[in-house]
Amino acid sequence: MDSRMLLASPHMSDEGYELEYIHDAFRKNWIAPLGENVNEFEKAVGAYLGKGHPVALSAGTAALHLAMILAGVQPGDLVFCQSLTFSASANPVTYLGGKPVFIDSEGDTWNMDPAALKKAFELYGTPKAVVVVHLYGNPAKLEEITALCRAHNVPLIEDAAEALVLPMAARSAAPLASLAFCPSTATRSSPPPAAVCCCAGQTRRPSTP
Repeated sequence: MDSRMLLASPHMSDEGYELEYIHDAFRKNWIAPLGENVNEFEKAVGAYLGKGHPVALSAGTAALHLAMILAGVQPGDLVFCQSLTFSASANPVTYLGGKPVFIDSEGDTWNMDPAALKKAFELYGTPKAVVVVHLYGNPAKLEEITALCRAHNVPLIEDAAEALVLPMAARSAAPLASLAFCPSTATRSSPPPAAVCCCAGQTRRPSTP
């Protein structure tokens, strides 16, 4: 018997919607660069989140890259990143010449430890941004992480590649600078067809309450 537990096996609808969308794109010559499905996808994500301006991009990494550009990451800037994650959470920091500082994870969710994040602020001072990951569909402790980011006036970037559909009550408490996610795969083990950077009207640091 095969005892393997698949992390994220591909899933298509029983109705075959995905194949029909592909055929529709070919029929209407939407091969490049964009088309009606992309426009509707952006609108649907915006309606679901209830905030921000979704933009479809080529990959989750591209969404994170754009989010960090909007946060103003420059060469030499520190960016606090989660230690247990896919490398794409930190790669865009180096693209921009920044320096990732990895924050340890906690055992409840396997995500960024608020206590370790607080210690990092004490040791390293104020970073240009904080990148939190919702790993394997588990929401990070956003309430505590958000409070720290607000206290230090630092943008919070959520890497939700593995967990777009999180409880909205938990997400609504965050001073959402940007949200990046990958709709096609939970582990980004293959290049995704689209991703989103959703910026809640913020291209500068959020104000301290």
